[in-house]
Order: sequence, then structure tokens, then C-alpha cells
Amino acid sequence: MSILRLQARSDPNAGVQAAITSALARIEVVAKIHDHLRDTPVVYHAGWPANPR
Repeated sequence: MSILRLQARSDPNAGVQAAITSALARIEVVAKIHDHLRDTPVVYHAGWPANPR
């Protein structure tokens, strides 16, 4: 992600900077969700997955 930050800083076009910054924000959200799910123990809900053995 730091490469994208460098790209945003180095581009003189404000629209490009805004687009890259917006994309970075979305990537960070997905990364945080991924980390949370990775660190969460597996919880089996009734009927899902179907009768794990």
C-alpha cells in the first residue's frame, strides 16, 4: 500500500490523488476485515456447515 501512497503524492493531478486515496481507504478496510476474520475462532452455526465431522 505504501507504493500507492507514493504514487498519490507524486501525481500532480488532484483527481488522481483523490482516486488513489479513496482506493487505499477501501483496501485498508478489506485488510482489517481479513485480519479480524483470520483471528476469529471458527463458530459453527446450526445447520452450517452441514454436520461437520
